Amino acid sequence: MIESTLGTNWLDTEFSKSENKTTIVFGPNFLSKKLYQASSIEDIELATILLRPGSLFIEDLSQQTNFSMQGYGSVPLVFIVSTEDNEIPLNFQLWMTQNAGMNVEVLEIKGADHMLMISKPQELSHCLLHIATKYA
Repeated sequence: MIESTLGTNWLDTEFSKSENKTTIVFGPNFLSKKLYQASSIEDIELATILLRPGSLFIEDLSQQTNFSMQGYGSVPLVFIVSTEDNEIPLNFQLWMTQNAGMNVEVLEIKGADHMLMISKPQELSHCLLHIATKYA
């Protein structure tokens, strides 16, 4: 079963496999507790209404070669940390930046959930402007 492979942290998320692709549909409980917990009720409702099946890209990623310093490592990397992300905990976000194998600039948005473009849009805009200005 797909859920046992991915873990049990998916709450009411539904998985299905068709045409050699794994698809995912986030449930309302998962949306409100894992992705949008710092967002307004209105934003959570809108996300629920607009929700469409998506992909975890499991099959696609398994066929790709590893990133290289010549390709992926040739551009500056910036990671924006969401301090209140319930889906990707802060310590794991920081672990990813420390283990990227190259120098990564880390910016932090305090109080942002996983969907920081909804929970902290102004702060995200400031970070993106900083990145564009610095690396243009």
